[in-house]
Amino acid sequence: MQAELYIEAIRAARRLAPVSVAVLRSIGKTPFTDVELIRGSEVEIPRWAAEVLEKMGYVEVKREVGSSSDVNKIRFAEEDHARRGGLSISKIPGDFYIEVSRIIRELSEKIKKGGSPSDIVELDRITRALDRIVSIRLQKILMASILHSERSGDFEKNLSFEEKALYRIIDSDVKHWLRTVLGESYGGVS
Repeated sequence: MQAELYIEAIRAARRLAPVSVAVLRSIGKTPFTDVELIRGSEVEIPRWAAEVLEKMGYVEVKREVGSSSDVNKIRFAEEDHARRGGLSISKIPGDFYIEVSRIIRELSEKIKKGGSPSDIVELDRITRALDRIVSIRLQKILMASILHSERSGDFEKNLSFEEKALYRIIDSDVKHWLRTVLGESYGGVS
């Protein structure tokens, strides 16, 4: 499926992209980056390396989304936009869904290993907020795909990487359907 290829490409690109980290323990230069990792500094290194070094306790990855409160801030913004109506959509980090999936996976593993009741509450808060965010945003993505004859850069700039892929796929499919059913010249759809 086309969407799966897009999502896999997004995830691969994300692993290679630089990410900001706080260095917790000095290790000097590493074979995978020219940056010197000195305790107390903040540097950018490839995400794949940052995640490995984070597990080993050398760095801490700086993340925009790290807890249920971060996810709930986004939910509140989405609900506010939904109350106002229209297709307005709040800006979310490009890797929002990847980060939330990471949080859910880590919390689930922690709970399986005997995590605390607060871990269960945190997981519940995140999944409920995420369900609401997805519901609101998917409705708007579908409506934008159906209503816009041309892609809106203003709309797309507020989407996550995965949402942009979905929007473009649906938009293309809707335009193809209109051309097929109603003819090549229908409503200026190109």
